[in-house]
Amino acid sequence: MKKTFPIISAIIIGISLAKLMFNQYDYEAKIGTVFKNGEKLMFVMSGIYSSKDEMESSCSSLKSYIYSLENDKYYVYLAITKNEENFNKLKGYFNRKGYDVSERTLNINNDSYIELLDQYDILLSKTNDDDVIEAIASQSITKYKEYIND
Repeated sequence: MKKTFPIISAIIIGISLAKLMFNQYDYEAKIGTVFKNGEKLMFVMSGIYSSKDEMESSCSSLKSYIYSLENDKYYVYLAITKNEENFNKLKGYFNRKGYDVSERTLNINNDSYIELLDQYDILLSKTNDDDVIEAIASQSITKYKEYIND
């Protein structure tokens, strides 16, 4: 009996401490952060090129753009938004400027950039002025370079 009392006491104390620790742990907050896949953003894509030289010569007249290299192809983007109506507004703007653009949806996992893009989307939804649309498109790309490509 003298040997079993310390063992049983240690087990009871261990279970109590484990229960206390698990009760203080916030499961949802930790799991949500670990498995976050990012937010779906709509990229205004102007083209896909097979070489960097071809891409650079084709984009020489653009003021602001970004590109990504995937499977030996260069994807060029002119603006980014989260909102379908804003995408259509941007698409119309670039079509009026003579660019044939399409949509490409990508997941981005950068909260700071997404918060900034929310602000750009608010501004974009409230304007039809081509100069303002151009400035917002340019800023969405410039800030993407700053927040994501660094």
